[in-house]
Amino acid sequence: NTFVASTDPNQPCQRNTMFGGLFRSSLPSINSAFSLFSNLTSRNFAKGALKTNKAVSKRFRVKGNGELIRRKAGMSHNTGHKSRGRKNRLAASAPIKDKKVAKKMRRLIVS
Repeated sequence: NTFVASTDPNQPCQRNTMFGGLFRSSLPSINSAFSLFSNLTSRNFAKGALKTNKAVSKRFRVKGNGELIRRKAGMSHNTGHKSRGRKNRLAASAPIKDKKVAKKMRRLIVS
């Protein structure tokens, strides 16, 4: 994005954004709303820090010993024809045994 500042206070700044510099500077109430929104949505992360991946954090849990657990697939619907033992096995949680996958998932969950 290019930003061209003007020394004249009556002339708006020209900015390559979605709304344009004229729209942003001509309405002071809109300008304050834009600044409030940008303050709410921006986060100050240290260099190299990751955001929490919400999809991964909802699907996996970290146990007390650091092991990741997941739910097994196959219990959301069509369970009428499955045996009781099969449904019990599917309802139980399962650990992630692959160390490389667990390390990647842990990085996405904890940030």
